[in-house]
Amino acid sequence: MNKYRKAVRPSFGVLAVALLSLAPMVASAQVVKDSPEFSGFLAQAKSEAVEVQRITEEMSTFTNVSWQTQAAKLDELKTHLNKLGEFVISMNNAEAPSPWQQNAIGELTPLVEQLAGNVTMAIYHLDATRQTYAFSSFPEYVTANAELAARMTQIISEYVAYDEAKQKAKETSDQLQRGRWSRGYYED
Repeated sequence: MNKYRKAVRPSFGVLAVALLSLAPMVASAQVVKDSPEFSGFLAQAKSEAVEVQRITEEMSTFTNVSWQTQAAKLDELKTHLNKLGEFVISMNNAEAPSPWQQNAIGELTPLVEQLAGNVTMAIYHLDATRQTYAFSSFPEYVTANAELAARMTQIISEYVAYDEAKQKAKETSDQLQRGRWSRGYYED
């Protein structure tokens, strides 16, 4: 029995040191709530992303249209893409976004930047080769824009769905808790 006690004591010491070393992290851990401001910007970004996707898909189906028609669609695309970029900037500046919201920003920002770069290059190629734009790199940028816009819209839609599911779960949890309280259960 004495041998057992001697063997166990150092193990408890190691366990105690490990637990004490975690104490500052546990004490400093804070529950980070989702930013409602971010959620609003995300929903608005989804609307713009859907428009960007619609325009890019429409452009990718064009055959034998004038460069003026392409330019008008690029202008419309640029307008919606700029609004989308403004929402991403607003999400970035939202007050204390939660970790999943920060992940959304980190995932969306490069996609919006890449799409903006592609649209700029499409505009350049269309402007440089107005009469022969179909034989330039313009069609490649149109295709790339449609693919990027579809991927970006999908990602934003998934984040919006996640946000809505979290909000619904919170509402349901609150409703259950109120029901327990109304029945006289005050313990958690």
